[in-house]
Amino acid sequence: MNYDVVVLGSGIAGSAMATVLAKHGVSTVLIDRAEHPRFSLGESMIPATSYLLRIMADRYDVPEFDNISTFLKIRKKVTASAGIKRNFSFVYHDPDRPFDAAESTMLPVPHHPHGPEAHLYRQDIDAYLYRVAVKYGATVLQNTAITEVDENADGVSVTTADGRAITGKYLLDCTGAFSAVAQKFDLRERPARMRTNSSCVFTHMIGVKPFDELYSPEQHGLPQPLSQGTLHHIFDGGWLWIIPFDNHDAATNDVCSIGLHLDQRGEALFDQTQSPETVFAQFLECFPEIAPQFEQARTVRPWIRIPRTQYSSKRILGDRYCLVGQAAGAVDALFSRGLYITMEAVNAIGWRLIEAVRDNDFDPARFAEVERLTQGLLDAHDSVVHGSYIAFRSFDLWNAWNRVWALGGTFSSLRFRQAHLKYKITGDRSHLDNLDTHPFVGTVCADSPEYQELFTDAYGIMLRVEHGDMEPEKAVAELYALYEGKAWIPPIYDLANPERRYVSSGDYRSMVESTMWGYTEAPEEIRKRYFDFPAEYLFGAVRDAEAAEARWHTQLTEAAAYPTFGAFDAK
Repeated sequence: MNYDVVVLGSGIAGSAMATVLAKHGVSTVLIDRAEHPRFSLGESMIPATSYLLRIMADRYDVPEFDNISTFLKIRKKVTASAGIKRNFSFVYHDPDRPFDAAESTMLPVPHHPHGPEAHLYRQDIDAYLYRVAVKYGATVLQNTAITEVDENADGVSVTTADGRAITGKYLLDCTGAFSAVAQKFDLRERPARMRTNSSCVFTHMIGVKPFDELYSPEQHGLPQPLSQGTLHHIFDGGWLWIIPFDNHDAATNDVCSIGLHLDQRGEALFDQTQSPETVFAQFLECFPEIAPQFEQARTVRPWIRIPRTQYSSKRILGDRYCLVGQAAGAVDALFSRGLYITMEAVNAIGWRLIEAVRDNDFDPARFAEVERLTQGLLDAHDSVVHGSYIAFRSFDLWNAWNRVWALGGTFSSLRFRQAHLKYKITGDRSHLDNLDTHPFVGTVCADSPEYQELFTDAYGIMLRVEHGDMEPEKAVAELYALYEGKAWIPPIYDLANPERRYVSSGDYRSMVESTMWGYTEAPEEIRKRYFDFPAEYLFGAVRDAEAAEARWHTQLTEAAAYPTFGAFDAK
């Protein structure tokens, strides 16, 4: 059995890769030791991931990528099992003093014409993309274990457990932490190079009570319901994620994803010799204000424990192979960037491999940017997560630090928005192709020297706190000073004001205000980089989407009454 490309792993990365290649005439086989549907993590979308999916839909002519890019499209085109995501919310806890719901922050998801982000019920999303790969012509082998991988001058070969030999010109390993290719060629760094050092226990539950039922908007003072996004309970030593799939009126899936990350300080709080269930029970005893959320909760799948979630690779490229996404490395679930890093890799390697097959030239130099991009994105994620674990030492420190992450994520979204809009306006694919170039892969924002400088300074402050060279109170003051007087930061974000605990309200009005600042007041280099398109294209798309959403709501009234979601609540 001979193919152009062998893809190992039919999760979201492998199925997306096989789809891109098969769509463009590359003979592709997709091999997996298991079958769909199946459980997987990476359930929380971020705007950068959603934009990338829409961009990849146009760049590779695969509309099915767009179908999983927003909550409304998933509901309409793919599955009813998704949850809605309108925000990231963070609620701070200190077991040594009374709980205060106002010690909380939120990053509302920027308003998008096609509706809010989604919580992905991965067993449905992955199975959908797997079927898409089949639709476009990939050969698929499920329940097929691989026992051997070899590389030679002419290509690669894999041997299956039942003795079949499968050969190809190139191999993409999309399998994850236990990559057969990484093991075969001794690619793992031991220990992992990441400064972040956390363990994790996680499961799926039913019966988890929304935190909104325990603490009202008047108490936390945030602009959106906490349950309509990814909720993070944060504390000195770790954090707990709560990702509901039943957080809207038309929900059909009553499952909620739960995961507890602990760094070394957090692990010391609980008996790590006990089962994950016991560790979680100890956690709830330590934080009684969280425990009521779980009074009626029951697990629907076994708990899983990962002793250390970080792993990394010395390199991800060989002469005839590449580690893609989670096969290359992982940091921590905080900020939901793992799926984004995976989609960046798929987007970057896809066209390079298509051209390599056509040219029959697999010189590793053709893929060098994929190595730089992947390793840089992992390092950037490590820095922002590591800084956050340091910031968890106090709410004031977290409140000051998390603005760095929020700002980087916002400008990354603006970068993708402009590129996609300019492609839609002009039809010039270079606007999409140029997104492969990341001048600053070591930070959350890829193309901003201003942000690069700010991030470097802010992370340096956090490292001084970690090393005991700066008191947290001093660090808070220095972090806020970084935001002062920066003409490239929209004043409406009010980042230097500790009382402002959210960047925007995430509605249409906020989007208009920030965009009009970009057109009329932003420095010239910011305007050209993020706002260089006619306003009517953006706002016209929003108006069209409002009308389309209203029609769709009407069609769904027989099944369930949708809430407005707040996505179009300011006209």
